[in-house]
Amino acid sequence: MRDQRSSEREKLQELLRQQIILTRFGELALRSDDLDEILTEACHLVGEAMGTDLAKVVELQEDQATLLVRAGVGWKAGVVGVETIRAADDTSEAHALKTHEPMISPDVSTETRFRYPAFLTDHGVKAVVNVVIIGAKDKPPFGILQVDSREPRDFTDEDILFLRSYANLLAAAVDRLSVIGEMREAQARLRESEARLARAISAAGMSTWEWDTVNDTLRFSHGFEALYGREIGTLPSVGAVQRTVHPEDRSPMDVAMDRALQGEDKGDYTAEFRVVLPDRSIRWLRSTGNAEFDTMGAPTRLAGVTQDITSSRDADERIAHMARHDGLTGLLNRRALRERLEDALLRSQRGESCAILALDLNRFKDVNDTLGHAVGDAVLCAVASRLSEATRETDVLARPGGDEFVVIQFGLHHLQDVEILATRIVDTLSQPFEIDGHTIHTGVSIGIAVVPADGTDVEQVLRCADLALYGAKRDDDIRFRFFEPGMQARVQERRQLVADLHLALDRGEFELHYQPLVELVQNRIIGFEALVRWRHPVRGLVPPDAFIPLAEETGLIEPLGKWILFKACNDAIAWPPDIKVAVNLSVVQFAKGDLPGTVAAALAGAGLMPRRLELEITESLLLHENEATLATLRKLREHGVSISMDDFGIGYSSLSYIAKFPFDKVKIDRSFVAAASSQRRGGAAIIRAVAELCGSLGITTTAEGIETLDQLQQVVSLGCSEGQGYFFAPPRPLADIAALFNSWSQSDHSMH
Repeated sequence: MRDQRSSEREKLQELLRQQIILTRFGELALRSDDLDEILTEACHLVGEAMGTDLAKVVELQEDQATLLVRAGVGWKAGVVGVETIRAADDTSEAHALKTHEPMISPDVSTETRFRYPAFLTDHGVKAVVNVVIIGAKDKPPFGILQVDSREPRDFTDEDILFLRSYANLLAAAVDRLSVIGEMREAQARLRESEARLARAISAAGMSTWEWDTVNDTLRFSHGFEALYGREIGTLPSVGAVQRTVHPEDRSPMDVAMDRALQGEDKGDYTAEFRVVLPDRSIRWLRSTGNAEFDTMGAPTRLAGVTQDITSSRDADERIAHMARHDGLTGLLNRRALRERLEDALLRSQRGESCAILALDLNRFKDVNDTLGHAVGDAVLCAVASRLSEATRETDVLARPGGDEFVVIQFGLHHLQDVEILATRIVDTLSQPFEIDGHTIHTGVSIGIAVVPADGTDVEQVLRCADLALYGAKRDDDIRFRFFEPGMQARVQERRQLVADLHLALDRGEFELHYQPLVELVQNRIIGFEALVRWRHPVRGLVPPDAFIPLAEETGLIEPLGKWILFKACNDAIAWPPDIKVAVNLSVVQFAKGDLPGTVAAALAGAGLMPRRLELEITESLLLHENEATLATLRKLREHGVSISMDDFGIGYSSLSYIAKFPFDKVKIDRSFVAAASSQRRGGAAIIRAVAELCGSLGITTTAEGIETLDQLQQVVSLGCSEGQGYFFAPPRPLADIAALFNSWSQSDHSMH
């Protein structure tokens, strides 16, 4: 404790000594009109303050790249006024000028960041600190104040604070002399410059003071009243100073002062407090001092330093805010969410129910993959804004991470309340976003847990909401779901499926089945679509809709898609030379890697002609239309392969896609074929419209999902030229394809 107090006393003495030097230099700067005298004396004083015999001021020249040693102390002849430093990228001077932040090298001999001029080594310099001397408004910096040491040295935070204040004072002095030199006859400008210098002294953020407790008189250095936001002469006594202090802080300040005057802690005094400025704004100050006593132990004097700490307090508040808020959207982060959930659980013990809504954006990964993370971040901010509008002030809104959001709805009286909120959120997020010229469709899935019915601790409640969210994401027709006890088993099953999926490719468990593509008028097979199947060692043949979404979520779709492409090309080489093979591509394959290069490698490896490969893309790729996607499609066509749009008509498709992208074929979704055959409104009309538009553009149309002769006859009458479906054949393994060719002519797949 004694060593700590001694250290604090030494720090206070050092602070007082530096303040005295600031005052001495300020007085010189106001008195002298000789720049060289001011710069030289500045070097003497800063060396004295920092305990070194080497210091210099280097002036930035007109080329903004050269620094001249304008003034200095401790240097041999031929340095001051002669030596120059080139502000190259590998110098500490260049970094200081670029960032306007002090650049510190505690030990030059071990420094790897910067290169130093030879004359520093000649003088035995071991440590350097650079502080920029700022220029006047709209002007470049004057130069750099450099303090050098012949010994390695760790410059303290207090050292840097002093040097910043000193450099600012020096900048004001240089500016004043510049004004005098340019406009000596303009006395008004001169007075303004002097006032600026006075303000710079105050802007150092410190002032010394001394209270004679016997005579109750207060003395202080220049700038003391400015710290309190008062005019000169308006703080004649300690009582006047205390009246500027915020009412809530007066009592703690008085207690700290009384303790010092009573000799506690050896008379040391420290207080942090707010002062109320005349405009009612708040400033934080910190006063430190020490009391002196007579031989009888009565206090005679309390002296110290007052410093403006508003910036550091504001920084602390910003750090505290950052620790609890998402840096991108400004919403509460995961840590703060857990705090609010704990509060909600406590309130539930008093009978207050609430709902936890776990939100996950749909197709957001596609946005990042196709348009980049900058656009993705903009979408997240837009989502946060819409959620703020859709929720009440009493609700809690958080972003734990990624594209996940959480809403806590307080004051829950009926489940209908949360259903109304969930519906409102689904509706508002289903509207497209306009971001940087892109129209983006996302949508949202929501899982809901109710407190306390679904849990009494944070982990349990969040787990229930997540399980409900999984249930909502699995069902395309339901956008929000409440937690149900059976969801846990389904999620565990899904996790096991994901684990097995990671091993399936290495184990060779995937295989391709092929479904024929038929030219309808001539009833002729013109190609096959490759459809992946997973032959699980326990589950048997797993359908694609059970594992393809998982592959896309886990990133396995990229290596799996590449395997499908290479395998399909190798299989097709054994078929007749006029038979094509169609392969589906995912959004991920467009976003990652060199897709045209991969396609070219697959063709070359199999020896397959490019015209025999047809690549199918889905509308999800086109939802986030950008030039990179279009360029990739064009490059694929340049390779000689054909491009088709699969499942046309679902999601957010538009006929404009057909004209905008270089398609060779459009495959009309099976839902329209079924609608047309059952005479549901719009099915036949849509097929006819698409077929006519495609025909005018020279694009082939394929009707998917043909299962009956009636459907076949209808799609032909509506203008479709190709067909696919179980009426012709289901997807079959490679081994059955040869037999299918042989039996095709003997089977009746025609319209008659």
